[in-house]
Amino acid sequence: MIAPSQEIILVRAVRNKLKGDAHRSILGKVFSSLQELVEFLRGKYGPRETVYEAQARLAYVCQKSDEKVSSYGNRVREIGKRIIDAQKRQTNEISNDFKRSVEEHLKICFLRGLNPEIIISKEGTFEELETRAIDAERELETVKMIRQIVIGEKTSSDSKYTGNAPVRRVDAEPMTCQYCHKIGHTADRCRLIGNNQQKRNFFSNPRQTNFASNNRNYNNTRTPPPPGGSQNPSNTPQIICRYCKKVGHAIEDCRKLAYNNQIRNNQTQGNGEIPAKTGAIPGNTNIRPARAIMTAFDTDIEQ
Repeated sequence: MIAPSQEIILVRAVRNKLKGDAHRSILGKVFSSLQELVEFLRGKYGPRETVYEAQARLAYVCQKSDEKVSSYGNRVREIGKRIIDAQKRQTNEISNDFKRSVEEHLKICFLRGLNPEIIISKEGTFEELETRAIDAERELETVKMIRQIVIGEKTSSDSKYTGNAPVRRVDAEPMTCQYCHKIGHTADRCRLIGNNQQKRNFFSNPRQTNFASNNRNYNNTRTPPPPGGSQNPSNTPQIICRYCKKVGHAIEDCRKLAYNNQIRNNQTQGNGEIPAKTGAIPGNTNIRPARAIMTAFDTDIEQ
């Protein structure tokens, strides 16, 4: 784009743009053409791989899942340039047959590593294949966007009746609950499981009932320890006698009850009289002789 007489000015401009180690490496050196400067920098900082190493790198190239066709094509083209540069460093010349072989190799590797959803014709040059792949990628993205819009609208209209029902793919089998075997929901949304679980929790924990809320348990002879817990350090339920109201035994082992029953049996087998509640021992009743009572009328008669 510039005249040959102005090439020395372009070389000076490129030298002024270099920085760091590259700028220090060209100090004291004179370059009459831009090609000499490029060859010097390429020989000093360019890749050192051989033709076979570059071809092996090209054999393993493929398009990534989130990569565009244009970026993938640039990576393939860059490896092709490396192959040509490596051949030029080894032989100092490049034949047309070598360029055609590199072109065919680029086409084969480009088609092999291309996204399988992109289907294009295999005829033409590398640039033509890349252009077709870019157009096919755009068309594929348009089709996906239309499908997402259509399916999204259908799902949103169905959600008005299904609430927060999970999104199902098109032409899928009907959902069947693994618990109640009904169609239309799965086990994680089954209401029958929730109802049965509440019943289990209600009957498995008697403290949630109204009877236990009032601390009434008529059939249980074991009562919790008194407040403070000093008399029962192990925090275990104690037995209280229902007759004498003492701690440590049940009514079947109550000695006071046995003693009172023995007294009643002795009284029944004896005279059948029930002693008065004066504390007298049965069988030892103190009988005193009757004493005559003198009145004023009796005294007058004797006189």
